[in-house]
Amino acid sequence: MLNDVTVSKYVDAITAEAQEAKLEAEKKISDYKTAQISRFRAEALENSKSEITRRCAVIREDIGREFSVKETKLREQIFIKRDEIKTDVFNRAKNKLIEFTKSDEYEKFVVNSAAEIKKNLVGRDKVITVYLRECDMALKSGIEQAFAFPCEFVADDKIEIGGIRAKFSSVVIDDTIDARLNSQVDWFEENSGLDI
Repeated sequence: MLNDVTVSKYVDAITAEAQEAKLEAEKKISDYKTAQISRFRAEALENSKSEITRRCAVIREDIGREFSVKETKLREQIFIKRDEIKTDVFNRAKNKLIEFTKSDEYEKFVVNSAAEIKKNLVGRDKVITVYLRECDMALKSGIEQAFAFPCEFVADDKIEIGGIRAKFSSVVIDDTIDARLNSQVDWFEENSGLDI
């Protein structure tokens, strides 16, 4: 039979072994929990990074769309304002040019214009058709002297401001003030500082 001491040692050994097994099991459970928590944290972090990235992309897209709409509206407003400024500038210039056509200097301007056009018609002896405003027909004799060619004069209601347009055969030289003013539109847009 077993005596008490032997039983006690046997019980102590079993208890020690159970205690060791318990500690080992607790360590395994703790390691497993730590590993699982780390894994879940990593997954949660990865998921949150993906969600943050997705949401940031959506926000950027929305902001980009909103910015594009606002930029388009602003550009439209700027185009309208630029055209208003250009129209105002050219209307004022036109009015000053109309005032010029009422001055004493205007006849000299038209005669000089005819002389400049004549330089392009050297050696020609056919009739030149000269287009003028109806109210400028009084300037015919000075224009004909400047051309030193026979001239046929035609009233042209398309000439609004003044000046002359000459036609010789199929060659047309437009030196009207209207054409000169219109030729300045592109220059104005390029050099006015109103680029968009």
